[in-house]
Amino acid sequence: MTGLIVAASVALFAGGAQAMPVAPLSGGDASITLVRGGCGFGAHRGPYGGCRLNRGPRGAIRRSITGAPGGCPPGLYRGPRGFCHR
Repeated sequence: MTGLIVAASVALFAGGAQAMPVAPLSGGDASITLVRGGCGFGAHRGPYGGCRLNRGPRGAIRRSITGAPGGCPPGLYRGPRGFCHR
């Protein structure tokens, strides 16, 4: 009985490994345009992986409306983090 099991095992593993040959890689053109970060035009990845819109410096719109040099209303100044303070 042992001889039969050994003979069956040898016959099972003795075959060639050509059941699925490796196909050559083709250098075809990709039909997908890759975008940096995957967020699309006008956005980027934030520190936790979410998409954020690209924005200009803070106060750029307010500066153009009020004419203030720092972008803050009169009587306020811009702090180190970009916010207006008294």
